[in-house]
Parts: sequence; C-alpha cells; structure tokens
Amino acid sequence: MDARPLVLLVEDEPMIAVNTAELLGDEGFSVILAWSSAEAFRLIAERCDDLSAVFVDINLHDEMTGFDVARTARRECPGIGVIYTSGGLPEDFDAQRVPGGRFLDKPYSQREAAEILRGMIDVSKAA
Repeated sequence: MDARPLVLLVEDEPMIAVNTAELLGDEGFSVILAWSSAEAFRLIAERCDDLSAVFVDINLHDEMTGFDVARTARRECPGIGVIYTSGGLPEDFDAQRVPGGRFLDKPYSQREAAEILRGMIDVSKAA
C-alpha cells in the first residue's frame, strides 16, 4: 500500500490533468484523477477513508462545478483539504468555497501547490 498522501485531482483538461498529476507525484503525493464531476463523486464515495485532499478545477465542463465537488468531498470526508484552481479568482469565491478551501490561479507553480497541500494535510491530521 502506498504511504504517500492521496490527492483526488479533478481536472477536465487532459494536458493540465496529466501535468498536474505528474508534478504532484514528483512532490511526494499519490494522485487519482477524475475527468468529470460524476467520476469525482464516485471516487469520493469509494476512497474517502484514503483521501487527504481534493485539488479541483472550478470550471468543469459538465453539469456540476468544482464548488459542488468540494462541498460533496467535505460532506463525505469531513476535514479533507481542498484546493480550487481556475484561470482567475471568481468574484463569488468566498461565498462558494468550503471553509479553509484555498485558491491557486492557473498556471500555478509545483512548489506552491505542494506546500499548500502539505499544510492542509498536516492540519487535517492534527484535527
């Protein structure tokens, strides 16, 4: 079994998804990838006990948003870390995000994403 923290990456742009999964892997995380909100909901239900964080694009090209995915993850897996990403900070971000959810503007740096994830995971394990 992999002892690295498990991150659910929810990204519908293939190039971004593959690059982000690789960079998170290089930074010591295990990553499972969801290409849609429906797939993310399934993985949250199946892997909640293993998940340390959700890294989610806000603007998914399906019926749900990254905000919906994050709310579901937090409801099913209380205390799970959440990072939102998009090409720009939405005006309603503070009203839509889960408590403690962080935003990373695309393109983001590997180091910044990893540092935020590590901080969230450390906090959630201490809780």
